[in-house]
Amino acid sequence: MSNTERTIDLLGRLNIPAALLQKQGWGTGDNVSLTIAGSTIVLEQCTNKDSTHSKDIRTIDALGRIVIPAPLRRTQNWATRDKISLSSQNNTITLQLSQRHAG
Repeated sequence: MSNTERTIDLLGRLNIPAALLQKQGWGTGDNVSLTIAGSTIVLEQCTNKDSTHSKDIRTIDALGRIVIPAPLRRTQNWATRDKISLSSQNNTITLQLSQRHAG
């Protein structure tokens, strides 16, 4: 398992480090599902077949970013500029709040 921290930008995007994407075998244009699991959000790669069954599917952009939808951020009480811890295990990446922005 590997851990790193990233900040949610003003547009609700989170940059996933290239090394973490490569470790998962994910890349530009891949779709990931976002699922709330307690105080975390779990990212899991999904196929086109999977994407018809879930409303929280996001595409990894050319810079390795995904948008965390506002409803999910509100549910988790996350705001822009909050620091998020990213950890990978098996075929998932788990996002968890590590530090609130003091502003």
